[in-house]
Amino acid sequence: AFDPDVVVTPFPYACDDGSLLTRTLKQDPGTSGCAVVGWGGWGWANTRAKAFAAGCDAFGPRTASTEELLRAVDRVLARQSAGWRTG
Repeated sequence: AFDPDVVVTPFPYACDDGSLLTRTLKQDPGTSGCAVVGWGGWGWANTRAKAFAAGCDAFGPRTASTEELLRAVDRVLARQSAGWRTG
């Protein structure tokens, strides 16, 4: 069974694949508690807003370093282990 703690999904500027994946994960009872970190869009405010509207728990711009992205993942995992519910 697919039971991840966190999923990192791209939010490319020209399509809605990241939004679709995030909404699908959050609407499915089996994966609704999974944290989703959106990544992409060069940090444009509209891409960030779209990611959070879809249900992302964190977002990093495409220009973020690997370390910054991993820190975002660590933050959502820490919130989960502290009892914070995603979604």
